[in-house]
Amino acid sequence: MKTYKTYNARNAVKAAEVTNHIKARKKEGVSHEEAKAEAYRLYKIKAALPILTISFAQAKGLTSEGN
Repeated sequence: MKTYKTYNARNAVKAAEVTNHIKARKKEGVSHEEAKAEAYRLYKIKAALPILTISFAQAKGLTSEGN
């Protein structure tokens, strides 16, 4: 894979990878939220922490958000 020197280019590549991952997982029948959380974790995006926290809380039944 080509190495980009500017942060703008690196961010654009990472955004494309995340988008492709989400699309691929959705084709496999995974929900958008789950695919997004997985992609954010895989590509080390800081915004993944709040998404995963909410997801884990919902799984444990601690919140009523989203359903």
